[in-house]
Parts: sequence; C-alpha cells; structure tokens
Amino acid sequence: PARGHAMPEDNRTALNEINRLLRDAKHQRELGNLDAARTMTLEAAKKLRASGFERDQVSVLRDMTLDPDPGFSKAGSQAMADYYYQKYIRSKPRDAQWLLEALAWVHYSGDDSQLKRFTARLPDKAHENIDARGKQRGDELKADDQLYLASEMIRLNQVEELRQLLKNWPYPIDRIHSVAGTSLLHSAVWHRKTGIARMLVEEYRASVNVVDLQNDTPLDYANYRQATDLVQYLKSKGGKANKRYTGQQGQDGAAVQGKA
Repeated sequence: PARGHAMPEDNRTALNEINRLLRDAKHQRELGNLDAARTMTLEAAKKLRASGFERDQVSVLRDMTLDPDPGFSKAGSQAMADYYYQKYIRSKPRDAQWLLEALAWVHYSGDDSQLKRFTARLPDKAHENIDARGKQRGDELKADDQLYLASEMIRLNQVEELRQLLKNWPYPIDRIHSVAGTSLLHSAVWHRKTGIARMLVEEYRASVNVVDLQNDTPLDYANYRQATDLVQYLKSKGGKANKRYTGQQGQDGAAVQGKA
C-alpha cells in the first residue's frame, strides 16, 4: 500500500491466508510430502494473483522453477506458461511477446499437451516462427537455471549435490550463463572453492581458459580475488590471464580499486 495508507482488510486477510499456505507448504516439504507442498504453493500463487499481488505471484512461481526437485520445477514452469498465456489472451490487440514467453516456459516444462493448446492459434505475422523462437528462449532459460542451481551449490560448497546435478548434465561444462556471463569454473574460483575447481577441471574437463562475457578467464578471477592457491593451480594446468588487475580485495569480495 502507498505510504501513509493502511492495507485494506480484505487484502490483509488474503495475505494472512497466503502466508499460512506457504508456511504449511514448507512444513510439508520438510516432512517429505512433496505433492502436498507443490499443491499448497500453487494455491498460494493463485491467491496472490486473485488478491492483486501479481508480481508476488510470479516470484513464487519463479522460485518453484528454480527448485532442485524436478516435480517442483515442472509445476512452476507449467504455471509460468499459463500465466503468460493468459496475459496473451487478455491483451488487446494480441501481444505476441506474451505468447513467446508462454511458449518459452512450456518448452521449459516439456508439457506437450500445453504446447498443442498454445500453438492452436497463431493469427498473424507477428507470430511467424514464434514456436521456434519460444523453444530457443525456453532452452536458454532452462540452461541458465541449471547453471544458477550449480553455482549456488558451488557457493555453498555442496559437493555431493553438485556431483548429482552434473551426473546427467546435458550442457557443455564450459557453458556460460547468458545473464551472469560466467561458467561453473568461474563461479568456483570466485567463491574460492579450490576443491570444486579442481574437480571441474580434472573430472569434468572444464577448460582453464574459458572466458566470461567480459573476456576474463578463471585465472583473471583468481588474481582479482587474490586466491593464491587457485592462481598456482590454474597456472599449473596452463591457465592464462587476459587482464592485469591492481588493487586489494576485501574479505567480502568488494574491490578497493578496480581493474587495470
């Protein structure tokens, strides 16, 4: 609500119910009742939309898509697809961008029946090749999310969880996140996870000279972070630096001075 204005009582009641659903979903998740947890989370997202909290609804669904549990991720991506498809149906004139997002999320989820329903109506030239474009965007979204999950496991030093994720890894090990611009090895070096960096190089054949979107190598990251052990290791494996860095690195990782 706007500053100085109290939240309407109906909204307050709805939010209390939504928060209760989300707490119950978390509890069911802890008990191992994943089906109940998914159902409660989706119900909370619907209530957020019905109460006018659309942005919060999208946030809840997006968190579901990022869940390591495949069932949660699929349910979230299906709901995201429906969310964008409904925006497309309600737009006047029809906005092809909403349909593109819907198709991206349905390709992400792999729901063939949903895909058939969404592609049943392609009324004008704005939709030319939109299914192919939706598939491309959906594939990129899914890859980025998998890279995000792996990077979080690296940050938290969850080695066994990372191994499990990489067991059926469908992407090149040096794939770059399209937004963050980094590979898994860059992430390991940035977070000073020497053991994981060695594992990525020696077991998964990550390139020590993979570059991010700024043309920085893992060795550049190690120099910037003043991670001496990683600098030595990467050099021993043929790692090269593309840039020189000056300045000191604080404990929180913030640069006191910048790149040279």
